[in-house]
Amino acid sequence: MSNEAFTSEEGKVSKKLSVYILLALSILLLGAAGYFFYQYQKLSKNPIAAQIKAQEESQKLVAEIGKIMLLPKDETPTVATVSDIDKLKDQPFFENAANGNKVLIYPDSKLAIIYDPENSLIVNVGPINFSGQQIPQAQNIRVALRNGTDVAGLTYEIETTIKDLFPEGEVTLKDQGGFTNYEKTIIVVFNDASKDAADKLAKILNSQVDRLPEGETKPADIDILIIVGKDKI
Repeated sequence: MSNEAFTSEEGKVSKKLSVYILLALSILLLGAAGYFFYQYQKLSKNPIAAQIKAQEESQKLVAEIGKIMLLPKDETPTVATVSDIDKLKDQPFFENAANGNKVLIYPDSKLAIIYDPENSLIVNVGPINFSGQQIPQAQNIRVALRNGTDVAGLTYEIETTIKDLFPEGEVTLKDQGGFTNYEKTIIVVFNDASKDAADKLAKILNSQVDRLPEGETKPADIDILIIVGKDKI
Protein backbone atom coordinates (compact mmCIF):
# COMPACT_ATOMS: atom_id res chain seq x y z
CA MET A 1 0.00 0.00 0.00
CA SER A 2 1.39 3.43 -0.96
CA ASN A 3 1.99 6.23 1.50
CA GLU A 4 -0.64 8.30 -0.32
CA ALA A 5 -3.28 5.60 0.17
CA PHE A 6 -2.38 5.28 3.86
CA THR A 7 -2.74 9.01 4.41
CA SER A 8 -6.11 9.00 2.73
CA GLU A 9 -7.45 6.16 4.90
CA GLU A 10 -5.99 7.80 8.04
CA GLY A 11 -7.84 11.00 7.20
CA LYS A 12 -11.11 9.09 6.91
CA VAL A 13 -10.55 7.41 10.27
CA SER A 14 -9.62 10.72 11.96
CA LYS A 15 -12.71 12.40 10.52
CA LYS A 16 -14.96 9.61 11.80
CA LEU A 17 -13.26 9.70 15.20
CA SER A 18 -13.79 13.46 15.45
CA VAL A 19 -17.49 13.04 14.72
CA TYR A 20 -17.80 10.37 17.42
CA ILE A 21 -15.99 12.55 19.97
CA LEU A 22 -18.18 15.58 19.22
CA LEU A 23 -21.29 13.43 19.47
CA ALA A 24 -20.17 12.01 22.82
CA LEU A 25 -19.39 15.48 24.19
CA SER A 26 -22.79 16.76 23.08
CA ILE A 27 -24.52 13.91 24.90
CA LEU A 28 -22.48 14.59 28.05
CA LEU A 29 -23.27 18.31 27.97
CA LEU A 30 -26.97 17.69 27.45
CA GLY A 31 -26.93 15.20 30.30
CA ALA A 32 -25.21 17.68 32.62
CA ALA A 33 -27.66 20.46 31.73
CA GLY A 34 -30.57 18.13 32.37
CA TYR A 35 -29.11 17.09 35.72
CA PHE A 36 -28.63 20.66 36.98
CA PHE A 37 -32.10 21.68 35.77
CA TYR A 38 -33.54 18.67 37.61
CA GLN A 39 -31.65 19.62 40.80
CA TYR A 40 -32.94 23.21 40.54
CA GLN A 41 -36.51 22.05 40.07
CA LYS A 42 -36.19 19.63 42.99
CA LEU A 43 -34.90 22.32 45.35
CA SER A 44 -37.49 24.90 44.29
CA LYS A 45 -40.31 22.44 44.93
CA ASN A 46 -38.85 21.13 48.19
CA PRO A 47 -38.23 23.86 50.81
CA ILE A 48 -36.75 21.29 53.22
CA ALA A 49 -34.13 20.29 50.65
CA ALA A 50 -33.40 23.97 50.03
CA GLN A 51 -32.95 24.51 53.77
CA ILE A 52 -30.54 21.57 54.02
CA LYS A 53 -28.58 22.93 51.08
CA ALA A 54 -28.40 26.37 52.73
CA GLN A 55 -27.13 24.80 55.96
CA GLU A 56 -24.43 22.92 54.05
CA GLU A 57 -23.34 26.12 52.31
CA SER A 58 -23.28 27.90 55.67
CA GLN A 59 -21.06 25.20 57.20
CA LYS A 60 -18.73 25.41 54.21
CA LEU A 61 -18.52 29.19 54.58
CA VAL A 62 -17.74 28.98 58.32
CA ALA A 63 -15.01 26.41 57.62
CA GLU A 64 -13.51 28.71 54.96
CA ILE A 65 -13.46 31.77 57.22
CA GLY A 66 -12.19 29.68 60.13
CA LYS A 67 -8.93 29.16 58.23
CA ILE A 68 -8.06 32.87 58.34
CA MET A 69 -9.50 34.00 61.68
CA LEU A 70 -10.67 32.62 65.02
CA LEU A 71 -14.44 32.22 65.20
CA PRO A 72 -16.65 31.77 68.27
CA LYS A 73 -16.83 28.13 69.32
CA ASP A 74 -19.99 26.14 70.02
CA GLU A 75 -22.16 28.73 68.28
CA THR A 76 -23.79 28.57 64.86
CA PRO A 77 -23.96 31.95 63.13
CA THR A 78 -26.82 33.39 61.14
CA VAL A 79 -25.62 33.93 57.57
CA ALA A 80 -26.98 36.57 55.21
CA THR A 81 -25.93 37.88 51.80
CA VAL A 82 -25.55 41.56 50.93
CA SER A 83 -27.90 41.92 47.96
CA ASP A 84 -28.42 45.71 47.82
CA ILE A 85 -25.47 47.64 49.25
CA ASP A 86 -27.15 50.99 48.44
CA LYS A 87 -29.60 50.38 51.30
CA LEU A 88 -26.71 49.93 53.74
CA LYS A 89 -24.52 52.90 52.74
CA ASP A 90 -25.62 54.95 55.75
CA GLN A 91 -24.26 52.29 58.12
CA PRO A 92 -20.49 52.67 58.77
CA PHE A 93 -20.10 48.95 59.39
CA PHE A 94 -20.91 48.27 55.71
CA GLU A 95 -18.74 51.09 54.32
CA ASN A 96 -16.39 48.73 52.44
CA ALA A 97 -18.91 45.96 51.76
CA ALA A 98 -20.21 45.02 48.32
CA ASN A 99 -23.04 43.00 46.87
CA GLY A 100 -22.36 39.31 47.23
CA ASN A 101 -20.50 39.68 50.53
CA LYS A 102 -21.57 37.36 53.33
CA VAL A 103 -22.55 38.60 56.80
CA LEU A 104 -22.10 36.21 59.73
CA ILE A 105 -23.89 37.17 62.96
CA TYR A 106 -23.04 35.46 66.26
CA PRO A 107 -25.79 36.58 68.69
CA ASP A 108 -24.32 34.96 71.83
CA SER A 109 -20.84 36.34 71.19
CA LYS A 110 -22.32 39.67 70.00
CA LEU A 111 -20.10 39.59 66.93
CA ALA A 112 -20.68 40.36 63.25
CA ILE A 113 -18.35 39.57 60.35
CA ILE A 114 -18.48 40.72 56.71
CA TYR A 115 -16.68 38.34 54.37
CA ASP A 116 -15.86 38.58 50.67
CA PRO A 117 -15.99 34.97 49.39
CA GLU A 118 -14.75 35.89 45.92
CA ASN A 119 -11.45 37.25 47.24
CA SER A 120 -11.32 35.23 50.50
CA LEU A 121 -11.12 38.52 52.41
CA ILE A 122 -12.44 39.68 55.79
CA VAL A 123 -14.08 43.03 55.00
CA ASN A 124 -15.04 44.03 58.53
CA VAL A 125 -15.47 42.65 62.04
CA GLY A 126 -17.34 44.36 64.83
CA PRO A 127 -19.35 43.96 68.02
CA ILE A 128 -23.14 43.93 68.06
CA ASN A 129 -24.93 45.89 70.75
CA PHE A 130 -28.30 44.22 71.17
CA SER A 131 -29.27 46.73 73.83
CA GLY A 132 -29.28 49.53 71.26
CA GLN A 133 -31.60 50.27 68.37
CA GLN A 134 -30.36 47.51 66.11
CA ILE A 135 -33.29 45.32 67.12
CA PRO A 136 -36.80 46.81 67.23
CA GLN A 137 -38.72 46.85 70.49
CA ALA A 138 -41.11 44.17 69.22
CA GLN A 139 -38.52 41.41 69.50
CA ASN A 140 -40.94 38.58 70.18
CA ILE A 141 -43.04 39.09 67.08
CA ARG A 142 -45.02 36.17 65.72
CA VAL A 143 -45.01 36.13 61.93
CA ALA A 144 -47.03 34.16 59.41
CA LEU A 145 -45.71 33.70 55.86
CA ARG A 146 -48.23 33.10 53.12
CA ASN A 147 -47.25 32.26 49.54
CA GLY A 148 -49.27 34.44 47.19
CA THR A 149 -47.90 32.76 44.06
CA ASP A 150 -47.81 29.29 42.51
CA VAL A 151 -44.01 29.06 42.92
CA ALA A 152 -42.97 26.77 45.77
CA GLY A 153 -40.27 27.71 48.30
CA LEU A 154 -40.54 31.52 48.14
CA THR A 155 -41.16 31.90 51.87
CA TYR A 156 -37.83 30.32 52.88
CA GLU A 157 -35.61 33.30 51.99
CA ILE A 158 -37.96 35.73 53.73
CA GLU A 159 -37.99 33.52 56.82
CA THR A 160 -34.18 33.82 56.91
CA THR A 161 -34.45 37.62 56.65
CA ILE A 162 -36.90 37.71 59.57
CA LYS A 163 -34.57 35.63 61.73
CA ASP A 164 -31.69 37.99 60.88
CA LEU A 165 -33.69 41.08 61.88
CA PHE A 166 -35.50 39.61 64.87
CA PRO A 167 -33.47 36.79 66.46
CA GLU A 168 -36.11 36.37 69.15
CA GLY A 169 -38.98 36.55 66.70
CA GLU A 170 -40.70 33.45 65.38
CA VAL A 171 -42.28 32.34 62.13
CA THR A 172 -45.15 30.30 63.55
CA LEU A 173 -47.07 29.62 60.35
CA LYS A 174 -46.31 29.08 56.66
CA ASP A 175 -49.18 28.37 54.29
CA GLN A 176 -50.52 28.91 50.79
CA GLY A 177 -52.54 32.06 50.07
CA GLY A 178 -56.13 32.07 48.93
CA PHE A 179 -54.92 33.47 45.61
CA THR A 180 -51.76 32.93 43.55
CA ASN A 181 -51.73 36.16 41.53
CA TYR A 182 -50.17 38.66 43.96
CA GLU A 183 -47.77 40.87 42.01
CA LYS A 184 -46.33 42.62 45.09
CA THR A 185 -45.48 41.39 48.57
CA ILE A 186 -47.88 42.69 51.22
CA ILE A 187 -47.32 43.07 54.97
CA VAL A 188 -50.36 43.10 57.26
CA VAL A 189 -50.11 44.15 60.93
CA PHE A 190 -52.54 42.74 63.49
CA ASN A 191 -50.80 44.04 66.62
CA ASP A 192 -50.15 47.77 67.11
CA ALA A 193 -47.00 46.97 69.12
CA SER A 194 -45.52 45.39 66.00
CA LYS A 195 -45.96 48.39 63.68
CA ASP A 196 -42.30 49.42 63.90
CA ALA A 197 -41.20 45.85 63.12
CA ALA A 198 -43.59 45.76 60.15
CA ASP A 199 -42.23 49.06 58.82
CA LYS A 200 -38.67 47.74 59.08
CA LEU A 201 -39.65 44.55 57.24
CA ALA A 202 -41.41 46.58 54.56
CA LYS A 203 -38.24 48.63 53.99
CA ILE A 204 -35.98 45.57 53.82
CA LEU A 205 -38.37 43.62 51.58
CA ASN A 206 -39.15 46.66 49.41
CA SER A 207 -42.86 46.12 50.01
CA GLN A 208 -45.70 47.96 51.70
CA VAL A 209 -47.80 47.66 54.85
CA ASP A 210 -51.43 47.24 53.89
CA ARG A 211 -54.74 45.87 55.13
CA LEU A 212 -55.69 42.21 54.83
CA PRO A 213 -56.79 41.59 51.21
CA GLU A 214 -60.37 40.59 50.65
CA GLY A 215 -60.73 36.81 50.49
CA GLU A 216 -57.74 36.12 52.75
CA THR A 217 -58.24 34.72 56.25
CA LYS A 218 -56.62 36.18 59.35
CA PRO A 219 -54.21 33.72 61.01
CA ALA A 220 -54.73 33.07 64.72
CA ASP A 221 -52.23 34.40 67.29
CA ILE A 222 -50.16 36.28 64.72
CA ASP A 223 -48.69 39.80 64.95
CA ILE A 224 -47.63 40.19 61.31
CA LEU A 225 -48.72 38.42 58.13
CA ILE A 226 -46.50 38.57 55.05
CA ILE A 227 -48.11 37.56 51.75
CA VAL A 228 -45.26 36.88 49.34
CA GLY A 229 -45.83 38.15 45.81
CA LYS A 230 -44.28 37.55 42.40
CA ASP A 231 -41.76 40.34 43.03
CA LYS A 232 -39.81 37.82 45.16
CA ILE A 233 -39.44 35.24 42.39
